[in-house]
Amino acid sequence: MSSGWMRDMTTAQKIQHRLVDFQFDWAELNARDAVRPEPVPVQDYLALLRSFLADISLITREETSEWVNDFQSAAAQLTDHAAKR
Repeated sequence: MSSGWMRDMTTAQKIQHRLVDFQFDWAELNARDAVRPEPVPVQDYLALLRSFLADISLITREETSEWVNDFQSAAAQLTDHAAKR
């Protein structure tokens, strides 16, 4: 198992966990909408969606940054190794 694979699995689990939270929050808004005389404002749905997308973007940015750091480190090691030959 590589560190990249482990990072990939960790990131996938973070995204999956966030998706489940989003689905429950969305279902809660729908349930509230079903029992209240006045509908849930569309802004509540949009705020929930905006928050979900912001979280997914953050998770993706963090993983991409880690990948770039690992790649740059590996490239530097390769350059150092080649220079020593």
